[in-house]
Amino acid sequence: MSTPLPTSNRFFAPEISVVTFVPTIASAALAYTRIELDAGTNLTQEIADLSGWQLTGGEIPTPDLGSRFTSSIPGRQTADASSLTFYADLAGDDVRTVLTQGLNGFMIFMDGGDVPTQPSDVFPCRVNTVGKVRSVGDAAHQLTIGFTITRKPAADVPIPAAA
Repeated sequence: MSTPLPTSNRFFAPEISVVTFVPTIASAALAYTRIELDAGTNLTQEIADLSGWQLTGGEIPTPDLGSRFTSSIPGRQTADASSLTFYADLAGDDVRTVLTQGLNGFMIFMDGGDVPTQPSDVFPCRVNTVGKVRSVGDAAHQLTIGFTITRKPAADVPIPAAA
């Protein structure tokens, strides 16, 4: 008999998830410390939407003369175009003061909250664009910050304990 898949403890991410921008992480493996995390900016309360922030894998076709079937092997990995959409402040006292165009850092996603030993994902990134979202509809004024992912993200990095 095969091993069953563990039963997931399902959750709804709003009110649990934490998204923090951290200016520096010393570890090449992106295993950040509590001091590095605490030096970051918690963006959670101002995020209206997010997009991307995941790896995708390419495929390389490997045809051979002996078969009509074309098999494939895993190819390069890339990160989808990634952005965070924030609420804007009329006087400009908002995310624009923190995430400026060209800024390098690390986006840390703690989907189960800031709970020590729980998994988090770390994306080395650079702010690419700061766009103003304009609408005639019933929506608050927003800013979409576009990011480039500058190197391979780290998945399931344990959240460090408080000092």
